[in-house]
Amino acid sequence: MFFDDEVIELIANCSNNQAFQKGNIKLKVTVNDIKVFLGIHLLRGYSSVPRYRIYWETSKVCTRIDNLTLDENDKFGKVRPLWLLISQRWLRAFPKDSNLSIDEALVPYYSQPGAKQHIHGEPYQSASTGNTHPELGVGGSVVIYLVDKFPLGQYSIYIDKFFTSVRLLEELKVGATTAPGLFDRIELRKHP
Repeated sequence: MFFDDEVIELIANCSNNQAFQKGNIKLKVTVNDIKVFLGIHLLRGYSSVPRYRIYWETSKVCTRIDNLTLDENDKFGKVRPLWLLISQRWLRAFPKDSNLSIDEALVPYYSQPGAKQHIHGEPYQSASTGNTHPELGVGGSVVIYLVDKFPLGQYSIYIDKFFTSVRLLEELKVGATTAPGLFDRIELRKHP
């Protein structure tokens, strides 16, 4: 559904371009090669490799976007074209349910994670949080960002205390979106 021929062709073309740019190698990756590669990952689960003959590795050439046209200021630039295509596919397949949940989720999987994340009771502390609506906080910015991507309609967004604030609920009400959610005691004290 998300990885249709257009997405797979983009990955194949980017792989070929990257191989040529990195080492003047004419890799000739085909759409079928990428389908096999994706199939391996689906069968293997969340892949972390070390061994399995590193999936028949010949070099560290991987699927990336053309570095010659890459915007140096866009930290997400190498995967943005793929991300946009998959996002478009998701919106086409978007369930037409008016009740949606935005929350941290635990998804069971049975492999070793390749990347680890540590959150010790605190949200992300780096300089860049992607907080596009500072008045709403990081959680509120996430909710607004996601709601803005939804097709037009009325929604009930279910959120937990990390995302909930009085200002966010006021903002959502303007767009005819309701948001039942849990409040942090501190947030309630700010708005008696």
